[in-house]
Amino acid sequence: AFVELTGSGAVVVARDMRASSPGLAAAFAEGATGRGADVVDVGMGSTDYLYFASGMLGDFLRTVRAPIEDGASGPVAALATLPNELHGLGLHMAALVFALAGWRPLILGVDTPIPQIAALARDARLSAVGLSCVQRGTRTCAAGVRALRQALPRRIPLLVGGRGAPIELRLAGVEVL
Repeated sequence: AFVELTGSGAVVVARDMRASSPGLAAAFAEGATGRGADVVDVGMGSTDYLYFASGMLGDFLRTVRAPIEDGASGPVAALATLPNELHGLGLHMAALVFALAGWRPLILGVDTPIPQIAALARDARLSAVGLSCVQRGTRTCAAGVRALRQALPRRIPLLVGGRGAPIELRLAGVEVL
């Protein structure tokens, strides 16, 4: 989606020293090459550098999304990461996809407590809740999804995506993307 959105024929990929970084960089590079872009992998960069680049990309996604959301009148979806998931860029990418589909995305942020998400879903009459999970191989996301599904009103679907989304999870009212 990034390559199609930007129209870029080439992208640069870098990562920091976090354990999740190689997998995230590889997944992004695979997606970019799958859309026809050349990928230059510059390897490991400083965390400060990557925070800057991530912030710039987040600003770009917000700028692209803003005029689309201005005219939106569709349903509202809240987007968040569960506790101990500290990546926000996936939320901005998901928000753009929701906005392009006519939804009004509401980004709650990263490291969001499950009771806070559930309370907002009840009080704001949301149409869906979307979660981004990147930590693979942990049971944290699956446990969080189960707890959130139990806390949400039944009428609200829970959409879960990202590299760490528990694809084996089979719960009514949960769709793993």
